Amino acid sequence: AEDRTVGASGPPLPVPVAGDLIIGEVAATLASRMAVAIRYVNGRPVTNNVECMLATRNIRMRLIALVGDIVALRITGTLNGDIHATIGEPQLGVLFTKCRKCGDRVMLKRDVVKCVECGWVDERKLSSDYGKADFAGAP
Repeated sequence: AEDRTVGASGPPLPVPVAGDLIIGEVAATLASRMAVAIRYVNGRPVTNNVECMLATRNIRMRLIALVGDIVALRITGTLNGDIHATIGEPQLGVLFTKCRKCGDRVMLKRDVVKCVECGWVDERKLSSDYGKADFAGAP
């Protein structure tokens, strides 16, 4: 058997550090945290499939975000190999979401979102920038 090695070169992939602002898609929600697939770091797109963890147990809201929501978070650091983030600033939170019941568009009604199709009302931790960006291509 012949030993073969493969070399990889190129610029290092960006890994967010404490203080970085990220935009990502909620990949999973668990009892006390959620996993967010990072799509942008400080406004720059990333393609390296990095996720961060958001602890949710100390947040009073029952429903912070759902799988598929686009969220803005701030990186707080790394612990045990995981990248950790916070949602505790006004501009952080959900930037784009759809109706949980029917998947249609929602509109902002004070501090909740209401489906334009079925009328379902849902609570989220909405960013102060909610609805200001165009995420029409978002999943």
